[in-house]
Amino acid sequence: MNYNKIITGVLSLCLAASVTGCSDWLDVKQDTVVEEKDQFATYSGFQDALTDCYANLASSSLYGGVLTMGLPDVLANIYQEPDKERATSNYYLYHHDYSQQSLKNSFDNIYTELYRNIVQCNIIIRHTNDVPSVLTEEQRELIAGEAHAVKALCHFEILRLFGPVPTEGATSDIKLYYTDVSDITTRPVECDYTMFVDRIRAEFNEARTLLAGVDPVLKYNFDELNKFGTDGFEYVTLKDEKYTVLRQFRLNYWAVRALQARMELYVGNKAEAGKIAREILAAKTAEGKPLVELSTLKDMSDACLCSPSEGLFLLSVPGVVSTADGYFGFKSTTVDGASINTLPEETLKDVIFDDKLVGEDKRYLEGWKVVAQTGGGAKVPVLLKYFSEEEKDAEVTLKMQTKQQVVPVMRLSELYLMLMETSTDLAEVNRLYKEYMLARNVNLQADAFTTLDAVAAALPREYMREFYGEGIIFYFYKRRAMEKDFLYGMKDFKKEAYVLPFADAQKRAEEIKKAEEAKKNGK
Repeated sequence: MNYNKIITGVLSLCLAASVTGCSDWLDVKQDTVVEEKDQFATYSGFQDALTDCYANLASSSLYGGVLTMGLPDVLANIYQEPDKERATSNYYLYHHDYSQQSLKNSFDNIYTELYRNIVQCNIIIRHTNDVPSVLTEEQRELIAGEAHAVKALCHFEILRLFGPVPTEGATSDIKLYYTDVSDITTRPVECDYTMFVDRIRAEFNEARTLLAGVDPVLKYNFDELNKFGTDGFEYVTLKDEKYTVLRQFRLNYWAVRALQARMELYVGNKAEAGKIAREILAAKTAEGKPLVELSTLKDMSDACLCSPSEGLFLLSVPGVVSTADGYFGFKSTTVDGASINTLPEETLKDVIFDDKLVGEDKRYLEGWKVVAQTGGGAKVPVLLKYFSEEEKDAEVTLKMQTKQQVVPVMRLSELYLMLMETSTDLAEVNRLYKEYMLARNVNLQADAFTTLDAVAAALPREYMREFYGEGIIFYFYKRRAMEKDFLYGMKDFKKEAYVLPFADAQKRAEEIKKAEEAKKNGK
């Protein structure tokens, strides 16, 4: 069995989709009925359509850039203030002034891309129920399960960006739109906060139910699946060799559970979030092996700086180095600190890492570099999370494809912090934190916390150490409705600024339809 051939085939499918984006079959015009029928005439057609959904998520306008490296982190003010002249949009974003047309356009674009991906998932789901079907029952459950999961994730992102602060959700008059339709020009269902959350929860549960009987991650761990076909792993058997290896790059069963935990914690259901996080941390294969383990120390020693080995859900982003360089400027020996995402060196060292861990913590030692700032002579730290050495015309290696040219959407580290936040057992929290820090090269001999209040006070700093460049910190603030006591950055913040404005869904759909009709008619 040729392992490299199998893995290369899987990755080429992901990479091709990442480069080309949506297939031509996803069109909102009436003349696409035949194209749709052809698309879903084979199992591979379903796979291609679903792969397009992942490619959309990996685009620079969503998780491959804006939603991880850009917008949420700027909103959280975890970088220094952008220059008003050289980084105008980020300047207003940083100050939470959403009146600028360029920002309104950016918000609408994010909303539209998420909504378009939801529609694509709905088309896939609808065709998995075709009678007669080209799919076996196991194939149907796998494809439909992942499609429901992507759909739930996109709706959850809409909730986090455009929905109310969760602590005020039940009384908010903000309406959000949930869609089960497969036509982007059809008005979706208008929901209040509670209804919207309930529908996302139901979507995740449907995905979980469908995947529970067919996902190989319930039998093998990620490492075993990733090494399928190699010496020593002959015992790993798969019915679908092409589609069920590299499950970290798909919304697998455990990724769905992790996203459920994230959502439950976001909406304030701490008990359920903790229960799911504990379930994932305890997850074992059929042979009793752990599902996945913390990997920061090992990964960083191997120049894989975003801790991909502990990823529960990763996206393949071939151009991530170039995209990230635009945000962080790590390719240069000097940077324009007024237009890229950076922060003062003393803040990183003394505030975020508290000056106690800078000689040990790999996140500080390997995750940042200090470079000169253009014009001023000062030096600023530059985030290296998405940096990897690239040679022009070099052969793309499996390591680059699976560990470096990736963006994490959900990592095991977040589950550790979730469980620390939700647990009422101080001994459990201290044990988890020792494991967590040891994976970062910090060997804690004594318990770090003497009270649960001390745990709560430590979490903002730990989130900042861990999740710079992943678009998570802003939502940590939002779910806590924080207006003060930020570790760094935001001052005089008002809760209203946690809610981004977006255009009416029907208006946007009509604009899209007109634009596509004009394109069809050659105008």
